[in-house]
Parts: sequence; structure tokens; C-alpha cells
Amino acid sequence: MANGYHAEHIYSNKFIKQKIDYIHNNPVKDKTVSSAEDYYFSSARNYSGLENDLEVVLLYLF
Repeated sequence: MANGYHAEHIYSNKFIKQKIDYIHNNPVKDKTVSSAEDYYFSSARNYSGLENDLEVVLLYLF
């Protein structure tokens, strides 16, 4: 595909953590926020144990 989006087989917990970290750090990389936990629409707050209005099912695989 030309757009770069494609399905990938999840083969390990390390791979899942890598993808979650990538998603959480996108707003930081884009300089929208200085910390992933500061982005309102991110589950990074949930994974950090902070309060969040968003209900998220956490994956404790790693």
C-alpha cells in the first residue's frame, strides 16, 4: 500500500509495548504536548496510573 498503513501480526508482548509507546508519543513528537500523559485523548494517562475521563482497558502483558 502506498499510504503506509497495513496490518501487522502481533507476535510478542515487546511488539505490543512498542506500538503502544509509539501511539502515546505521537502527540509529543508533534509538539502538541510535552508529555504523553498530558494529551487528553491518550490512554497514556491510564497506563501511568493517573486519572482520566476516558475509560480504557489496559493490557498488562509486559
